[in-house]
Amino acid sequence: THTFSVSEDEAEGSIIGQVVAVDDDIESKLRFSLGNYKEHFKIHHRTGRISLKQRLDRELLDSYLVSVKVVDILDPPMLNSPPDLNALALKSTPDWALERTATTYVRVNVLDANDNNPEFIGTYNDIVIPSDLPKGAYVT
Repeated sequence: THTFSVSEDEAEGSIIGQVVAVDDDIESKLRFSLGNYKEHFKIHHRTGRISLKQRLDRELLDSYLVSVKVVDILDPPMLNSPPDLNALALKSTPDWALERTATTYVRVNVLDANDNNPEFIGTYNDIVIPSDLPKGAYVT
């Protein structure tokens, strides 16, 4: 599990983190996708960078557990070689692409930002300030 933290005042479109997948195949084609919270986050299908689709509100939800899937799309090796009977049979199969997948989870913690207006507390009284009060004096 990866963990990223983001302030609730982070702007829409901000990149909040990246997941990385490694594949030892030559010319492998990795493709990232999200399994949930697609209304809040998006992932770049090639780089694995996760960004905000909308601002988050910590008061509504302070943590997200986002599933990330990576797919390794393998072209059958026979297609790059001279044709033979096996390759011809393989080409006639509709689902000729082989896929291998892995899933990980990203915890996104939402950090609180001071997004509340100040308030006066207590009673409201009239304050009398003497006209001869010296400059810099405290008024309480």
